[in-house]
Amino acid sequence: MKTLFRSQDLWEIVEDGVLKNEEEGRMQELKKRDAKALFFIQQGLHETVFSRVSAAKTAKEAWKALRNEFQGTTEVKIESTELESELMKGRSKLIAIQEEIEEDQEAQGEEMEEVGREAEAEAEAETHNKKREDASIITKWDIL
Repeated sequence: MKTLFRSQDLWEIVEDGVLKNEEEGRMQELKKRDAKALFFIQQGLHETVFSRVSAAKTAKEAWKALRNEFQGTTEVKIESTELESELMKGRSKLIAIQEEIEEDQEAQGEEMEEVGREAEAEAEAETHNKKREDASIITKWDIL
């Protein structure tokens, strides 16, 4: 919206308002420009946001209300910065925990693979022993 106001030579009115100590002819012109800027603000808003500025009598009042609503006051900005800092700390902790879990899962996976290989080796040895037993049984029958 700033671009629109600058292109229409209205930004100073939105930012500073109409000064009361202007001469009568100039005052009329400034009031007209202020009304034009207020009109642009009102037209550019969705109806859900419009209610927040509908009581504003000047473009400066409307702009200030919008700025406080969407950018916040200094107190809100400071609080927001502190919250962002805490959020970043929380994210760092979360990432560290996720990495730890992944490492544990990898270690467990490797252990499971090792257990699987051992079980496979035991099963193979058992099969081999059974074949040997079967072979010796057959051999005993052959001898008799």
